[in-house]
Amino acid sequence: MGVSLNDSQKSSMNFFTKGDLLLLYEEEYNTQYVTGGLFGAFLPTEKEQWAEQMFSAQQTVQTRVSMVGGTVHEAAARLMFCIIKGHKLADGNKRSSILCMIGFYRLNNYKFKSNKDDLYNKTKEVAALDSQTIDDEKEIVNLTKFLEDNTESFE
Repeated sequence: MGVSLNDSQKSSMNFFTKGDLLLLYEEEYNTQYVTGGLFGAFLPTEKEQWAEQMFSAQQTVQTRVSMVGGTVHEAAARLMFCIIKGHKLADGNKRSSILCMIGFYRLNNYKFKSNKDDLYNKTKEVAALDSQTIDDEKEIVNLTKFLEDNTESFE
């Protein structure tokens, strides 16, 4: 895994600003209550706190990418893993990780092509892992493979 990127490849990966996260929240929040959205109503009502926690998770991933490198799929997997296993929120971590992953892929000209049930089942699988005994890097490799197999580039 861990493909090392040169400086031009690292800088070509896009990450959220806090403003991007607030827009992502607003878009999903409005979709939830108008059309039922991704998984029904789930986002916490405190959007500033939500955006702050998601930004914190992303900064962890962005720092790793800038220091070690990695693919867009690995970055998406690390973002999801960090949100799910880091328990950034009291409720909604799995769904927030999915929302951030989909938004992250959109920022980087990819789309997720699997059905939402497969995706949600994968996040439940990750959440069920025993944090005391798992090998985080191995699980991130597995999640990366799942994401690679279920995304396609817009380009």
